[in-house]
Amino acid sequence: MLEADQKLLARAVAVARNAIPACDWAAIGSRIAADRTNFEQRLRKPVHEIDTYLEPGLETLTRDAVILHPMTLEAAKVAEIRRHLEGQTVHKGYHVYWSDRQQCSLDDARKAGPFAGYTMDQLMRTPHLVDFFNHPAIVDFAEMALGCVPTLYSVNAWWSFPATTPTGHGAQFFHRDNDDWRFITLFLYLTDVDEDAGPHQLIKGSYTLDGMTALIDAAKARGEDVPIDALASFSDRNYFTGTFSSTCERVFKAETANIVGPAGTIFMANTVAAHRGLMPTRKPRLVAWARYGMGPNTNSADIEQGPLASAQVRTTLRDTPRNRYINRLLFEFDRRPGLHQDFPDGPSRLSRVVASLRGR
Repeated sequence: MLEADQKLLARAVAVARNAIPACDWAAIGSRIAADRTNFEQRLRKPVHEIDTYLEPGLETLTRDAVILHPMTLEAAKVAEIRRHLEGQTVHKGYHVYWSDRQQCSLDDARKAGPFAGYTMDQLMRTPHLVDFFNHPAIVDFAEMALGCVPTLYSVNAWWSFPATTPTGHGAQFFHRDNDDWRFITLFLYLTDVDEDAGPHQLIKGSYTLDGMTALIDAAKARGEDVPIDALASFSDRNYFTGTFSSTCERVFKAETANIVGPAGTIFMANTVAAHRGLMPTRKPRLVAWARYGMGPNTNSADIEQGPLASAQVRTTLRDTPRNRYINRLLFEFDRRPGLHQDFPDGPSRLSRVVASLRGR
């Protein structure tokens, strides 16, 4: 019964959180982070060991909700990642949650629609990705931003192909993500991305109610027609199916970050801010993300499948309490290969059980 009660508790938390406007989540996240101070003591680094390379970007992230990394992933590693992924089967869709979960060749997916994506299992077995997502500078920066030791709760990679009409369950329209009380997303371009290849766009400062209200007020002061409500854009999940995206595109051009760059370009964002992946018009785009938050949530990897054994993961990470905690939803250092398949029908069965309890 303990397992059932834990799942019911997770569902209750998800229901309660979704009843609160997303603009109020950060304040609750601050209280949760403060409550974890003693619990996380053994997981935190001594001050002299913290990698502060990215710390200067914290002010920009707090102000704008997006920063370009001063670091990039080496071209040779990017090429190896891409070669590996191009040899894998894919699902039709930018995320497995929004797909039929049926695998096909990359060529077949390209002919069938605008997106092709990879499963968490495939990405865990891809060279360099897990180690890069655990780079000390990145993880330590995420800890500064979140106020607690981060949980690496979601990884994803997908192709966007040239099209004529935006689509993708809203991914190519301005929208907000609502994964956790507090979270940040690292993006990694695995192909060159210019204006023809679907750059990521984010409206700077739009991740808070005050910021969104200021953007709307400034636009109205310029004489713009702004038929959107700041609070509703944080509290109504159906809001993005209306005029929200077209209005953002029309009135917030000057405040929109448009991120282009060669393969290996890295940026981090608070995607509670209004953002989108612009539709490619001439060139395909391959991008990966890693999301760092406070724990399991309505978009975390444990919905897709149970954690892998470390022997199944392409990683050189050392087995430490900190690394175990950060990666616990993705893989476990002492798990035997195949153990997560103790669930009938393996990971797919597990995903259906957890998803049903979380209301997916």
